[in-house]
Amino acid sequence: MPESTLRRHLAKLVRSGIVSRHDSPNRKRYAKRMGQHVAIAFGFDLTPLRNLYTELTGRAHRIAAQNEALAVLRQEVLVLRNRVLEVNGPDPLIDEAAKVLRRKADKNDLMALREKLNQVVDNVDVPEVVAPEMSTSCAQNERHIQNSIKPFFDSEVRQQGLARKSIEPGREEISLKEVTSTCQSAQLYFPEPVKGWRDVIELSEKIGPMLGIDNQVLHQARQCMGMERAGVVVLCILERVGKIRSPGAYLRQLCKLAEHGKFSIAPMLKAVSREVIVS
Repeated sequence: MPESTLRRHLAKLVRSGIVSRHDSPNRKRYAKRMGQHVAIAFGFDLTPLRNLYTELTGRAHRIAAQNEALAVLRQEVLVLRNRVLEVNGPDPLIDEAAKVLRRKADKNDLMALREKLNQVVDNVDVPEVVAPEMSTSCAQNERHIQNSIKPFFDSEVRQQGLARKSIEPGREEISLKEVTSTCQSAQLYFPEPVKGWRDVIELSEKIGPMLGIDNQVLHQARQCMGMERAGVVVLCILERVGKIRSPGAYLRQLCKLAEHGKFSIAPMLKAVSREVIVS
């Protein structure tokens, strides 16, 4: 590195307060020793850098977290753009997305683009997740589930409504073992053993962004279904992601059913075990 460049960088560090200068009378860097010890030293002092360690590491962690969140947001936009291209073909919004993604877009630009793409997906991409070929019995099961879904806890629904209740140990309509034995795809990505409902919730938090499910949609599902139910739904969606064109839109549709007390986890889980998801 040229000396002029080095001096310029050092001057910036001094102005920023990261290092300080301790100049000798002739501005040269040297040290005077007394025996084995340094009595006085001239040059650059790194004490300010040591004092700023906590602040600088905190800033670095915040910037790293922001960059990770931005990368996830960018990935969500890419997934949505591909879905719009699949269902709509060439679209002016696709060109706009390409321009935004080619440059180093900030959070606001990506969020605005994501909202536009979500609107197109929601308007066009209505979830169609039932297998193309169904037997008569499967079709009858689908009609039965749509028309007569029974909530988890009838007594609790009458008292407080389905939207605010969570699975309670010993009273759930489904067991944790049923969930783990049916929804095994998550273990391919996160092999840690699922020992409780808290683990199911944490798994859904990791898998949701992978499926392109917005945090806002996941929050809405938790409000409508409860933390545990929403977690199980996300795991079920992962099992049949190949048949669900828009997991985010699909989850929104389930939220609407849950808000009206027309959604239950058990039929969905049983349908997944038969390799069919019904809405």
